[in-house]
Amino acid sequence: MINANFFKHIYILLFYLLLPVYATAAENQTNPTQTTESSHFYCLDNIYPNNEVIILIHGWSLTQTFDAPLKQIKNYYETEWENFIDYFEQYKNRKVCLYTWDVRKGIETPSPLSQVLLNLHSKSGVPYNQIHIIAHSQGGNYSKEALVELYLQKPDETVHEINLVTLGTPHKGSEQLYLRNVAMVAEAVGIIGLTSGAVYFFQQLSENAETKAAKNLYNTGKWISGILGSAYLAYRVSQFSKDYQYPGLLQLRPLTENPFLKTINDKVLYYQLNNNISAIYSDYNSIGSDVVVSIDSGSWAGVKLKHRQLFTKRNHLDLIKGDADIFAYIEKILFTKKSLSEP
Repeated sequence: MINANFFKHIYILLFYLLLPVYATAAENQTNPTQTTESSHFYCLDNIYPNNEVIILIHGWSLTQTFDAPLKQIKNYYETEWENFIDYFEQYKNRKVCLYTWDVRKGIETPSPLSQVLLNLHSKSGVPYNQIHIIAHSQGGNYSKEALVELYLQKPDETVHEINLVTLGTPHKGSEQLYLRNVAMVAEAVGIIGLTSGAVYFFQQLSENAETKAAKNLYNTGKWISGILGSAYLAYRVSQFSKDYQYPGLLQLRPLTENPFLKTINDKVLYYQLNNNISAIYSDYNSIGSDVVVSIDSGSWAGVKLKHRQLFTKRNHLDLIKGDADIFAYIEKILFTKKSLSEP
């Protein structure tokens, strides 16, 4: 006959078996996951209200297929930001998140990032002053637009306290990128010139040929030169269109003063969001740029910022790799002794 002790032991056993399920459910309820298969925002660990959240945002790059599965995108950007991730994950209360965006479409309105920032604050309970964005290249302008939109949604809240560190961001556009466009046009003109010269050369040989066989040979050379030159020109023009005509890349092109970026910058300044923006930039080569972004544009010269710092001898892609000096500077401007935690 089954006595009361039997049922008591069964209840105890079920309690311990189901305890992990209850704990997980409670955790998910208070700390909603930041990662879904349809999202390009993901954190490397759960977010808690007392965490410092560092969001890493990439710049303009076509090396990643943005319609790829989320897992593939995650692997790519975790590799690209590897040094930053390794550095920040030393600290127990710092959580690293990565945000990807389709650079082909460019900076969109409304910005999905503004909703991410709002959710971190309202759903995960992270104060705005504990949200830090580190953005490379055009990712910095993308982030500025998101901050503007978030402020317009929540003007009475402390959106101004979100820190943004830009790494080689072309705040005013990229003169170097524009010069690349000019170079591509010059290359096309050069191909046309060489092709025309070759065709003219064979045409002259054909007209002065003394035999029919020689004349036919030179005519063949003329047609081959024309066909090869035209084919190569078509290939280069197609590459030019592919690489430089995406809406997102056209947003970077300076036209005396880039009107698209000027609109974003004017909003940032009007709402005084610039006070928590810092700029890291470089003068990698002799013309005062990091190969892609000039010092004037990368430093957002003439605008009051929280901090700005020149790091020499780093090209544009070196900035996203980071190094001891860059990390020490970021540590200084973002984290006070109060928020630091030992590894």
